[in-house]
Amino acid sequence: MTLRLDSEAREVIGGFADPWQMAKAKIPKSEVGNLRLDTLARKYCGRSHDAHNAVADCEALKGVYFARLHSVVNLNLYASSF
Repeated sequence: MTLRLDSEAREVIGGFADPWQMAKAKIPKSEVGNLRLDTLARKYCGRSHDAHNAVADCEALKGVYFARLHSVVNLNLYASSF
């Protein structure tokens, strides 16, 4: 039996945005040194995060997004995920 969830997913998910591409477009490497999530979290959120912990990664990404990346949404960096 094959589950066909892709059609259901397409009804609620229109695409995705790659946060690394957003960071690359918005943040000069000269400003931060590298674009690793831990580096960005320390720079823009004032704290390190527990790397490789999915919840901590999401919280750190949320902090970086609201601190520095939220204005990137107009740069057409969204891609179709299907």
